[in-house]
This record gives sequence, C-alpha cells and structure tokens, in this order.
Amino acid sequence: FRSQWLGSLAGKILRIDPETGLGLPSNPFWTGSGADNPSRVWVYGLRNPFRFAVDPDSPPPGTLAISAVGWRTWEEIDIAEAGGENFGWPCVEGPSPPDEYPSTSPAHHGCGTLGTPENPSLPRAPLILRHHANAALSLPAGRIGKAATGIAFYSGTRYPEEYRGALFHSDFAEGWIDLLHSDETPIHVHEFTSTIDGPVDIVPDPASGDLHVISLARNQIRRIVYARDNRPPEAVAVADPVQGTVPLE
Repeated sequence: FRSQWLGSLAGKILRIDPETGLGLPSNPFWTGSGADNPSRVWVYGLRNPFRFAVDPDSPPPGTLAISAVGWRTWEEIDIAEAGGENFGWPCVEGPSPPDEYPSTSPAHHGCGTLGTPENPSLPRAPLILRHHANAALSLPAGRIGKAATGIAFYSGTRYPEEYRGALFHSDFAEGWIDLLHSDETPIHVHEFTSTIDGPVDIVPDPASGDLHVISLARNQIRRIVYARDNRPPEAVAVADPVQGTVPLE
C-alpha cells in the first residue's frame, strides 16, 4: 500500500533535479518544498516499473511508456502523459482488483482512499495487458506475457516506415519483442521477434537510432540492423545422408 501513499517513494516514478535530488515545482504533488517525498513523485500506484521510456516526439517533460511487471496474472504497458497518474497497484491490477489486497485494511492509504484528497488520482487503465497464461484474455488478444522488461521508442530513420515512432517492448520469460504505435485507436500490436533469450532492456543508439537489446540468458548485447538489399550471406550446409560413399548430394 506504500504505492498508494505519496509520502513513500515506493511504487513511484520520480522527477527530480539531477543535481540536488529535490523535486521540481512543476511536479503534480508539489508541497512547497522539494525535499518532501510528494514533491518528487511524478506518477504512482506501480508494482514494479522495471523500465520506462520517454517519447521523444512528445512535449517536455515527455510522455512516459512504462513496462510494469505484474504479480500473479497480468503484465502491463502503462502510459503517463502529464504526471499525476495513478496506476492502481495494489487496488487494481490489469482490468480488475487482485484477490487479496482490496479486502485488507492497512494502517493507512488502503483502497478506500482512492480519489480522496490524501490519494487524489483514480486508477488509470493500462495501454495494453498481457495475461500470464491465456492469450485470449490479453488486450489486445493473441500473446501471453510473464515478465515485462525492456521498452523503447524508435526515433531513427534506418528502419522501414512502419517502425518509425513505434514503441518496442519485450518479455523476459517468453523471449519476444513486440511493437505498437501508442497513438493508434484501437491499439494494434505487431510481433517483431520471438527469438531473444531473456531480454531485459532495449536501448536506441543515440547516433544511428538502431535498437540494442540486452539478452541476459546469453550474456549478449545484440544490435538490430535493417539490411535493405545485399545482406551478409549465411552459409547453410546440409547432407542427407550425412555419410557414405562419394559423391554425396
């Protein structure tokens, strides 16, 4: 329930002066002192905002896309546009309340405080949802997810047009990277690859724009390059049978 308490930094994304660590007067919960915890909070109600990315095409301080690791059932991609958003944990996860938390009575900032002066923001719905076991229950349907990890906007020009401005996001346990355009209505999610072993981060190269992916399972950093025409060749040698008298086909 600390995620719902602005006095705690748990379950939050902060916006601070990088030189001093103090909150900024333009933050949504500014108290008059940058040293106060609420003055540092940009968004709250998050269980584990494992990674987030700033949309480079949005006006400062920027729209955030948040890769939020879930509890037992759901993984989320959340969007914070103006600051002050509450993403509901532990009173809401995915489309509904989780089983245990809403029925408990903490010392303060329980689910009954949503929308009150001490907990002013009502929960905001996720941009997309991934169910842990049933792809039909995901939103949009079609893909399960078990551990939301890397997330990045592609702002380069080397990839084809359909990738420009896209939001790439990965799942550690399932090994995939998908992409979407967050301004679409309704959202359409496109499969990019299902062959990344344990992706934990996606980072654009500041010079080329090419995406780099950290594969924890392979201890690798992989660069994703678009080769237009003359791709480097891949040698593929096969024999059937694999041994015998010459000549072998």
